[in-house]
Amino acid sequence: MNRRPLNTVRGTAAAATAAFLAALLAAPTAQAAPGTRTLYAAPDGHGSSCTVARPCTPEGARDRARTESGRDVRVLLKNGTYKLDEPLRLGAADSGKDGRTVTWSAAPGARPVLSGGQDITGWRQNTDGTWTAGVPAGVTPASSSSTAGAPPPPAVRPARRAPATPRRPA
Repeated sequence: MNRRPLNTVRGTAAAATAAFLAALLAAPTAQAAPGTRTLYAAPDGHGSSCTVARPCTPEGARDRARTESGRDVRVLLKNGTYKLDEPLRLGAADSGKDGRTVTWSAAPGARPVLSGGQDITGWRQNTDGTWTAGVPAGVTPASSSSTAGAPPPPAVRPARRAPATPRRPA
């Protein structure tokens, strides 16, 4: 049995495969559109990496998202309470640009809470069973006037009620 035709077929197939691979390597590669950039924020985040291993603050993620161009950005908030000293300000520039979007959401399984509240300490129980604490420094109590130096507004008095039984004219 002559094996020459089988070897010829194998050699031709190998040469064709080599030529095809060489053509692929020599051909200019098309630039694929970059995928979505995912940034991560955490309550204890810091820096500007905004990666899953080194998350940043929400403000850091916002600022980093502003620098991205040419692709969508997704900001994932990790679990926990984000104690903010001031509101997280997002404007039109934070919605994306050039047809690209920026979206914010909780990371899978996370329940992030953005809080501008302050911890109140110094609670003490009163004799009647209620609890009280002092107003934190720098906070204006709701009962005080919003205008510095102005007297507080007058107390609200209940409306006078008509007598239960009508009186006869005298």
